[in-house]
Amino acid sequence: MDGGTNIKYKFNSQIIDFGQINLSRPNDASPDDAAWRAIVNAGIRLGFLYSGVLIKEHFGQEIYRIAFKGLGFKEYNYPDFNVAAEDAQSPTCMATVNEWEET
Repeated sequence: MDGGTNIKYKFNSQIIDFGQINLSRPNDASPDDAAWRAIVNAGIRLGFLYSGVLIKEHFGQEIYRIAFKGLGFKEYNYPDFNVAAEDAQSPTCMATVNEWEET
């Protein structure tokens, strides 16, 4: 309460948690595979936090994008090494984000 105006102010004390993001990228034997692994490994081993934009595509068409700050990788999971599988190998990463917004 402000004594001079008798106005009662309310403040939001809620902590915003942006949670975790699961990322996957199919390996296609391009140089991007090694670059992606290097980024993720540096993030996990050295604790790097990244800022940038993530773009979700489906069949080459952009569906949506998010701008993020403070993305830190927590783990990198390799898919099953089943040689009989016909689909692309898609490792997944789990990351936490300090802040993001859909753009």
